[in-house]
Amino acid sequence: MGKKEKKKLKTQTTNKLNFAAFGGIRGKIILISTVAVATALILGVSGITALNKTSRNNDILKEINQVNLSQNENQALDTSYCYYLDTDYLDKIVANLGDMESDAQTAKKKAGLSWSKDISEMEDSLGQTKDNYSQILDLSKQRGFTEDAGKYQKFLAGDEELSSAFADVKDDKSWIDGGWVNIGDGAQNVQVGDSAMLKNTYNTAIPKEGKRLYFYVRVGGTGVEYNDKIYVNNIVFHKGDQDLSIDLTKFTEADLSGSYGEALNGLSLVQYDGKDSVCLDGTFTAANAKWEEIALKFPMEDVEMQDYDSVTYDLYASSAPTDFQMACAFSEKFDFAQALSDLNTEFAAYCRLVVEGKDIADESDKISGMFKDITDNLDIYVTDSDQNANIAKLIKDKQDAYQTMSDMDNQIVSLKQDNTKLSSTLSDVTSDLRQRIEKNTDASKAQLVVVMAIILVLGMGVIIMITLAVSRSMNVSIGRFKDTLSQMTEGNLTVKAYDKGKDEFSTFGAHVNGFLDKLTDVMRSVQDISATVNQSGEELDHMAMQSNETSGEIGKSVEEIAHGATSQAKEIDTASSEIEEMATAFQSIVENIDDLGKTSEEMKQVSSESARFMKELSDANAKTSTAFAQVVQQTYTTNESVQKIREAAELITSIANKTNLLSLNASIEAARAGEAGKGFAVVATEIQQLAEQSSSSADIIKEIIEELTNEAERTVSIVDEVTQIVQEQQEKLVATQEKFDVLENGIAESDQKTTTIKECTEICDNARNKVEEIIVNLSSISEENAASTEQTTASMLELNEVITNLADKAAQLKEMAEKLETDLKFFRIS
Repeated sequence: MGKKEKKKLKTQTTNKLNFAAFGGIRGKIILISTVAVATALILGVSGITALNKTSRNNDILKEINQVNLSQNENQALDTSYCYYLDTDYLDKIVANLGDMESDAQTAKKKAGLSWSKDISEMEDSLGQTKDNYSQILDLSKQRGFTEDAGKYQKFLAGDEELSSAFADVKDDKSWIDGGWVNIGDGAQNVQVGDSAMLKNTYNTAIPKEGKRLYFYVRVGGTGVEYNDKIYVNNIVFHKGDQDLSIDLTKFTEADLSGSYGEALNGLSLVQYDGKDSVCLDGTFTAANAKWEEIALKFPMEDVEMQDYDSVTYDLYASSAPTDFQMACAFSEKFDFAQALSDLNTEFAAYCRLVVEGKDIADESDKISGMFKDITDNLDIYVTDSDQNANIAKLIKDKQDAYQTMSDMDNQIVSLKQDNTKLSSTLSDVTSDLRQRIEKNTDASKAQLVVVMAIILVLGMGVIIMITLAVSRSMNVSIGRFKDTLSQMTEGNLTVKAYDKGKDEFSTFGAHVNGFLDKLTDVMRSVQDISATVNQSGEELDHMAMQSNETSGEIGKSVEEIAHGATSQAKEIDTASSEIEEMATAFQSIVENIDDLGKTSEEMKQVSSESARFMKELSDANAKTSTAFAQVVQQTYTTNESVQKIREAAELITSIANKTNLLSLNASIEAARAGEAGKGFAVVATEIQQLAEQSSSSADIIKEIIEELTNEAERTVSIVDEVTQIVQEQQEKLVATQEKFDVLENGIAESDQKTTTIKECTEICDNARNKVEEIIVNLSSISEENAASTEQTTASMLELNEVITNLADKAAQLKEMAEKLETDLKFFRIS
């Protein structure tokens, strides 16, 4: 092969190798890896972006949840304050509001422009709420909501003195009796239905001792025997020409349940003598010999009895035993002490409403009415002017303290109600913001899932297409290469490997084609040399036969020397001529042997080059096996990485399960905590949802990893098949190498035999020279022919041996040439 062909082959091979970086197996594997890495990077970037967004949203939610938790804590503190009335709770609320403002500011920084408007609204609500609570705290400390603090203490300051004064009022003539009269005195006999009854109208003046709350009709006596009904009706209060009849229908038996007496067995409201009446079941026993009485008690709080001069009522009895008397009584003043106690109780309830921030208008009016009731009843029940003035002053001081607190209470209630609205607004804002953030987070997660699914589908699609293309390309290339090597092993050197592709097999094909071209040239040269050697062997054999015949003739000539000098001279001329021909033949043999030696040397060189090319092909094949082994190893490494990803996914699933369990425990603890744990229950629910989403995402990753593992296993299977084919190719190369070793040994043996023939030819040439010298000398020493006949005969015998040896060598050379030609026929070069 010329330098130009070698340079062209080298250029083509270099171009193929350069292009193989992009179109070859390595390039396709790199492309697959690049697509996989790009897919992983895109997934990673998408995941990190989504995770960052989710993390930011979670951080914002954390701060918002912290605000809600603090808000819930403040509600609990406010409830505790309402219960314990300790301003330390208000201090804690104000401190919490400061923390909530800080949390809102932190959330605003993390949110950027996304939710800043809503968080700013939170900050405004928190700031206003904090200012309101600060004012409530100051007003509460001044006002005081316990009996020993602030203006509340001043409100109660005169109660002890008032209680003492009211006790004096109560003890001063609380019970006033009317005069007792006998029932029989002045009684009239009347017929009521079937019964004859005694009717007596009681009349007595009303003492001017102030208002009393109850009016009593009394019936009693000592040692009186009376077991029958007694009827009471027509109770009338009189003042001049003004009369006030008491409507008994407005009373119920329950209203009269305060009635008492040892002789009272029961009472009922009835119609008697055409009037509404009270029927008393009387049981008076004379044998008891003691005072027995019935006291019928009428509540008269709404009747201004003190404004009337007298009172009358009618009493009906079936008999009138001696000392069986009737009377009336006025009892129980307005209970100022109870009114004071009720006022304080009502004020305490009123304070509770103030603390709770509820509407106090009704309670305030009620307290004002209670003050008015006490004040109005002073003139009615307290007739002592000094006592009246002292009580009035104490009540006025108490009322003034209340009025001062009332103004402050209106501010507190207004602030509390404003805080309630602000708290509701804050709850609405945080709830709406939380829902929108959660919705945004869910949308991001859904978008991430869609993006990941699309990227995975596209990436897997590209990888599968590239893998199929690589597999199909390799199958086609391996099939072509296998056919080429198969024909090569059968000795067909005219076959050409496919070298028009863009992969490593085309590069191998280019090398193989170059090798085949070189080997074809070598085979042609060897065949030419073999033909030349064969021809030279035939010529040498022919010459040997001629030499043998010549030697016989020389022998005959030598034998005939003795018969005559003339014949000797003629034979000498003939011998001289034959020797010259022999010289020419020997010269031709020597030249042919030289050519054969050169040809043998060239065959040896070609054989070495062929062996070197076979070694290069074997090395290339070994590199191919190594490359495929690296592909397999890389695939296993990828599988190991996938396995680690699978383990990471399983770890995520495990963490999600544990997180789910923790969220369940948190929900249980939150449920145990009741109202105060609602915030934690919300957080636990959110954590549980995130854990379930994490577990679902880990399952998707597992499925993707399983598909990737299956594809990798199929790739490994294809590579193993290709590796097996390459191994078979290597075995064929080894067999071809053995053939070339046999050829190289044959060439070496041929070269050795050629050297031997050359040596024998030189011997023959030397013998020819000797014969020529002898024949030349025969002319001068013809007279010595007879004497030297024996010597000549001996020389001819030696010549015969040399010729015989030459004939043997020529036969061996011909045999070797025929064997070489037979071996060379194994290769087809045309």
